[in-house]
Amino acid sequence: MHGPSAPDIVVPVYNGHKGHPVLFSARCFGELVLLRGDRGGASLLSSGQYRVAQYVAYTNAILQDIDTVEDLRAAEKIAFKG
Repeated sequence: MHGPSAPDIVVPVYNGHKGHPVLFSARCFGELVLLRGDRGGASLLSSGQYRVAQYVAYTNAILQDIDTVEDLRAAEKIAFKG
């Protein structure tokens, strides 16, 4: 999606819960590279300076955040049932 009405941020939502991955346009890059900590891009979502769109996800898998190697291993166990 391109153009003046294209969203800057796209968020997946499952049963009313925001998930991952959140997609950020290049317009957000300057602020994203300055962020620190686990909340990260959430501050951009609530800032009011970006156009945010949501899309309905049909799996609760989007609710799992993967920030560490341990998170990735846990997700792999769920995904590959082992």
